[in-house]
Amino acid sequence: MVSQKSKTASNVVTFVTPNISYFTEQKYLTDAEMAFLFRLSTVLDSENCINREGERYLTQSELAQRMEMSRENTNRLIGALERKGLLKKETNNEINSKMAQYKVFVNPNILFYGETSCTVPLPIKHLFAESVRNSVMDELPFKV
Repeated sequence: MVSQKSKTASNVVTFVTPNISYFTEQKYLTDAEMAFLFRLSTVLDSENCINREGERYLTQSELAQRMEMSRENTNRLIGALERKGLLKKETNNEINSKMAQYKVFVNPNILFYGETSCTVPLPIKHLFAESVRNSVMDELPFKV
């Protein structure tokens, strides 16, 4: 998993909730696809790419390993979300024997990576301030 710590501006993944709600109402996504989109948020980079690590692109097997999923489920879900227009594969023209054949991007109409530019309302901050106290929640790298 990629984590970024910064003393200045922090970057986050934003889920476009009106679109997610719409997909839910339309029964457009399966539970597995919704869960996979949530997992993709942990590997998304600044270009909305899910399989770039540094200067190279991960194969789907490497991506599956990074996400702690089976290669078969990763490939199946990428294919399903690509067919539904939520993921897009582009040929990797920089390919060599150790690089992925494709770059895989997430449609920014569902989720995107970027700087925190909105302010979380104070009532929401208070709502979650004491909700769950455990070592995982206490060590979050970015807290609103």
